Amino acid sequence: MFDTLAPDPLTDNTMSLNSMLHRARFLLLTLLLAPLIIGPAFTARADEEAERPVIRWYYQNFPPIHIITGEDAGQGFADKAISYMHARLPDYDHLKVLTSATRIHNEVRTRENACHLGLFKTPEREEYATFSEPLIEVLPNRVIALKSNRDIFDPYLTNAEEIDLPRLLASGKFLYGVDSGRFYSSNINRLLADKSRAEGKVELVDPRLGALIARGRISYGFAFAFEAAYRFRQLDEADSYFTLPIAGEPEFLQNYVGCNKSAFGAAVVESVNKIAADVRLAHRRFYREWLDDDARTDFDTIMARHDAHPDPRDSEAKTRRGGN
Repeated sequence: MFDTLAPDPLTDNTMSLNSMLHRARFLLLTLLLAPLIIGPAFTARADEEAERPVIRWYYQNFPPIHIITGEDAGQGFADKAISYMHARLPDYDHLKVLTSATRIHNEVRTRENACHLGLFKTPEREEYATFSEPLIEVLPNRVIALKSNRDIFDPYLTNAEEIDLPRLLASGKFLYGVDSGRFYSSNINRLLADKSRAEGKVELVDPRLGALIARGRISYGFAFAFEAAYRFRQLDEADSYFTLPIAGEPEFLQNYVGCNKSAFGAAVVESVNKIAADVRLAHRRFYREWLDDDARTDFDTIMARHDAHPDPRDSEAKTRRGGN
């Protein structure tokens, strides 16, 4: 009875061979048909990605606007703002290009797909660049000094709690640092132009302003509030300094996305303008992280006033009111 269930060696081998041939034919058929089934979908996806236009975003190393080295690399406030903006422009591929300030302007002038986040608008630049709505708002240059010396500035404050720079400079009582060859503003540079070392002016050929103030070698200097924050953080002196606004300077400065003046550049700017309000608010959050308490309070007050009563010439910075 059990013998009838025993396998027939010949029959079993034949079945195994047939099964192997069947599987081989199926595998061959699958390989032949795969390009026809998968190919069109893969090709369409590749073509779609290949057809997405590329924007070349030029930027320079200027901490903490852009930070390219150290533990804070990529954490500059413009680093965060540009990443935020790129995520909201999915119809483009974005290529970041680190370069010099001079090359930024040359590329925007000559390369069709060149753009820059943070371009100041001037009549000369409008000859070769298309500008977005204002995206970036920053405080102008301020006086930087140690908190321990705060009282020495009281005699030189206006009713609006701003530094009366002509009176401060004319006193001749304090040494102050000036970055050699730097353009601060028309107002500040005009006041500094004819000053000498005998009148307290110390020309700096490298970015030592924070260190000289921290060590008591000079009493004050001039910089953007965000620059001061970065320099004093590098010295582990983040809480030792403060900043004051300068009478006669604009309340705030605005700048833009600037792209090559071409059909491509105009299309990019049109896309940017659709998300401009969101990018502007995001940038404010990122920027505030790099302000001292005084500057942050000033910035919040100015932005609240500006939002409540926008300047109809929104492309221009507003001039401070209340200075004597």
